[in-house]
Amino acid sequence: MARTVTRSDIRSKIRLKADRPSTVRPTNANLDDLIDGAWTHLWDLLVEAEPERYVKQADITVTASTRSYNLPSDFKVCMGVAVQDNDMPDGYSILERYNWDERYDYTYAQQKEWTRYHIQYGKIWFHPTPSWSGTVRIEYVPYAEEWDDSTNIDTVNGWDEWIVYQVCADLLGLDKEDPSYFLAKKQEVENRILKSVALDVGKPKTVVDYRRSSKKYPGWGW
Repeated sequence: MARTVTRSDIRSKIRLKADRPSTVRPTNANLDDLIDGAWTHLWDLLVEAEPERYVKQADITVTASTRSYNLPSDFKVCMGVAVQDNDMPDGYSILERYNWDERYDYTYAQQKEWTRYHIQYGKIWFHPTPSWSGTVRIEYVPYAEEWDDSTNIDTVNGWDEWIVYQVCADLLGLDKEDPSYFLAKKQEVENRILKSVALDVGKPKTVVDYRRSSKKYPGWGW
């Protein structure tokens, strides 16, 4: 079961552990700034360790002759792109990415499942310019959710302690006190997170065969 906390829960833990009961110094607003900074740092750590845990989907309607489209407003990093394809068992064909140096290549790709994509400047670009219309699905990891006192954030298994210890260390540092105890406690939590963040530990990950689709690569290969 998920363990959720609010920002006010985090503030209470910080005041207790750092022995800062007064709301005069630091104020709640001061703590919120530190909490938000620590939360985004923790989010980056979690995403780097196991991005699949946080994947979202968004569909884009592609129209012929239009090459670029806006990404979702909370887009952080792409996990994959697929085009709706009724000839495929699951209804989608995975699109491959083109590198910047390949932006004028692949002009032979007339079928939509051969189209390539590139993420750039808050947009997704397709090459060659689509001569088709359809739906493209983007699977991505979002930015850290914005937090307020009424928002419940899923911290999984007490991972919010990382934020608590980081902010406690920040407070001691601001007061020219030694933060090493809290930094050491934060590292303990971080080590625990990195060991337990994976969603599926039953089997190791395997090598992906990118030539698996005979429809996408006629003749089963390049």
